[in-house]
Order: sequence, then structure tokens, then C-alpha cells
Amino acid sequence: EVDLLERTLSAGCAVQNLLLAATAQGYGSALTSGKGLKATAVRDLFGLGPGEHAVCFVSLGTPTRAPAPRARPEPEDFTRVLGR
Repeated sequence: EVDLLERTLSAGCAVQNLLLAATAQGYGSALTSGKGLKATAVRDLFGLGPGEHAVCFVSLGTPTRAPAPRARPEPEDFTRVLGR
């Protein structure tokens, strides 16, 4: 059996690759997660058993407008060089 952490990281990588591929093909994409994924109705809908977990919802489609620009932090705001 593959460790839960490794499976979770692999799922995250797969989702990121799906989002990047959709963007490269000109589609809009979004990832949604949160408490709703743990709801009994959602778990039942997807037939999840007691040790299984939904990771996220992925929405894909054709964008109707460009996303609004948003402020992004500078890399220096959240990174540092070890040893300095």
C-alpha cells in the first residue's frame, strides 16, 4: 500500500497538471475544496467509503471574460536564502 502522504501529493500534482493543460488549451479552470467535500451527501453521491476522501472539485470551461488582475506578493516577501 502506498503511504497516504504520497498519494495525497500525487493527487495534488495530477490536479495541477490538469489545470495547466486546460489553460494551455485555452480553457478556464478552477479548483474548489473545503468543508463541502466532507458532507455526507457529497460522500454518498461519490460512493466514498470510510478511509476515502474527495480531494477537490475541478471546474473546466470556456471563459467569457478575462480574470480581474490581482495584487501578487513579491517573492522576497515570503522566501529567503538559507545561510544569510
